[in-house]
Amino acid sequence: TKTFATSYLTAFSPQYLFLNQEASGIYSIWGRGEMYLFELPLLFTGLFYLFWKKRKEFFLILGLLLIAPLPSALGAGSATWTARSGLMPLWLSVFVAAGIYFLVTFFKRKYLRYLVLAIIALFYLYSVAGYLSQYYYDWSQTNAKYFSKSTKDLVFKIETYQKQGKQVIVSGATQNTFLHYAFYNQLDPQLVQANINKTPIKFANFTFQKDCLAEIPQNLIYIALVDCKYKQKP
Repeated sequence: TKTFATSYLTAFSPQYLFLNQEASGIYSIWGRGEMYLFELPLLFTGLFYLFWKKRKEFFLILGLLLIAPLPSALGAGSATWTARSGLMPLWLSVFVAAGIYFLVTFFKRKYLRYLVLAIIALFYLYSVAGYLSQYYYDWSQTNAKYFSKSTKDLVFKIETYQKQGKQVIVSGATQNTFLHYAFYNQLDPQLVQANINKTPIKFANFTFQKDCLAEIPQNLIYIALVDCKYKQKP
């Protein structure tokens, strides 16, 4: 019950909706929620307006919003909200749109309506531009690690050493490391299946193993993906 309640209520938390989204960099961009922070007052305004003017529609949309996080609360494994509760932003946006409509129609004079629309449009322009800038320019440097950028770098580094005819041993490698190697080098799937469960995984000029070497041999490239305690200097 506690796990269900925690996963369900987290979907409605200000931290997730307006501040940081999920902890995993796969599903979120740092410092940004599912919605823009300035939409928070618009959301409450829309809730009030629909409850006041459109009671039937209010309860329909609210009901749809309340069931949207159920896949996150009931899902197996660690909870994710961005992927499993993807319908939430739709209903939240309906409330925000109702809030915008209320603010615009609240004023009778046309120039005041245009002023309200212009202010809201500027907020959206600033927020969307900031998001696009962060996603396309900053994110690749700050969050690439969540998509195994270091493993990709390792694979291409091994390829460089292979062309030089050097032997490479990688400690701390997993099956996932080997799959990355197979993907970027387009290995035969049957060859991958025949070797993926071996420990260590040995090919012509490289070895993937889980544990650290007791001693580092001479005349080879040794890469440790784990914290191996060696007396030797790098």
